[in-house]
Amino acid sequence: FDKIPLRAENMEPWEIALSESQERMLLIVDRSYLHEVMEVAEKWELDCAEFGETVEGDEYTILFHGERAASLPATLIGDRCPLIPWPSRRPADLEKKWEFDVDDIPLPEDWNETLLSLLADPSLASKKRIYEQYDSMVQLNTVIGPGHPVSMLRIKGRDSLIAMTLDADPWKCSLDPFRGGAETVARTVRDLAVAGARAAGLTDCLNFPSPEVPEQYWVLEECVKGMSEACGAFDCPVVSGNVSLYNESPDGAILPTPVVGTVGIIPSIDAALSAGTWEEGDVLFLVGPCNPSLAGSRYLLSQGKLAGRPLPFYPEAEKDFVERALKTASAKAAHSGRALSGGGLAAALAKESMESGIGASISLSIPTRKDILLFGEGCARALYAVPMSRVPLFKVLWNGYPCIQIGRVGGERLSVEGAFSLTVSELLSKWRNG
Repeated sequence: FDKIPLRAENMEPWEIALSESQERMLLIVDRSYLHEVMEVAEKWELDCAEFGETVEGDEYTILFHGERAASLPATLIGDRCPLIPWPSRRPADLEKKWEFDVDDIPLPEDWNETLLSLLADPSLASKKRIYEQYDSMVQLNTVIGPGHPVSMLRIKGRDSLIAMTLDADPWKCSLDPFRGGAETVARTVRDLAVAGARAAGLTDCLNFPSPEVPEQYWVLEECVKGMSEACGAFDCPVVSGNVSLYNESPDGAILPTPVVGTVGIIPSIDAALSAGTWEEGDVLFLVGPCNPSLAGSRYLLSQGKLAGRPLPFYPEAEKDFVERALKTASAKAAHSGRALSGGGLAAALAKESMESGIGASISLSIPTRKDILLFGEGCARALYAVPMSRVPLFKVLWNGYPCIQIGRVGGERLSVEGAFSLTVSELLSKWRNG
């Protein structure tokens, strides 16, 4: 341990072993590549030191100035690490939260104001004031930067791109932690697939209150189980992550908030599909079920209600969606694509319109309650803008999966028949300024 670079002097071996930092990494490197790792560290002026090696057997030994400072079985800090048997109990009020009758929610009296209020909500509003303070073009590898569903970076020396996205939905996790956990993972994978990226792995940050409360520990367990099921379905491993517990105060506990960041690979720039790139005359398609849910939706939250049970996670339907979305991107069958998530179809339409700087006319002749169709969330759905010449190909790619034409791109207003009609500038003003 005396070979490890230290910030403070005269640290004891146990202090070095237990010190925490977010800027250090342990690399296990084949010795033949050691010089390459050292060269990279030197290039970026990073402290880097060889301080140990793997050996046969089950002994984990710490040496300090040549003397043994600690020795214990490696498995004791691995798969035989002692576990805390926290008691777990399903919350007694869970089913009560699911008791929700959509007929108790009146249709909006003013659809325009409803959409504008939703766009001004902190969870959906523009985050530009935050991300514009940081340089997103470092090393000039950024293809698509912040503010979009998916960011993309070049990999120098390769044709492929790295794509990444981040998501969280504490509201659905609080109503049904298993379904909410699965939905959180699924959202990131859908976003990547629509952009042309196949998910390769994810990292997470599990933000929860005290696990010592049985009902709260049960929620943590169920969230992780739901996330695990989704990861298994998508063949997307959790490669890293952290846990933040005991997030509560005398005023109450936070909602269960697993944050998921997923990275995917796009084979080439030609297989990438952007969002917010509508063109005049494009045909708009909604793919996916037309019966989403208001449970835990931003729309319902805007009315002061956190209720209902989120939709289940359907692995086969999700995988089908992903494969079709990837083919759509690689075949260049669309000008723009966006997976639906918070705020539902209405939010997706508004964001696509604002980012593209052009309006659209929408007609939804579907026997689903209009507020559910526009603001409902859940399940694998996406909004695509397709050039007229590519419509036949697009329909072939989505044949056998719910797919309906809902409108055309053009003009200065985003109009949904029987609902809202707003200019692009009105939408932008509310979205950016609240």
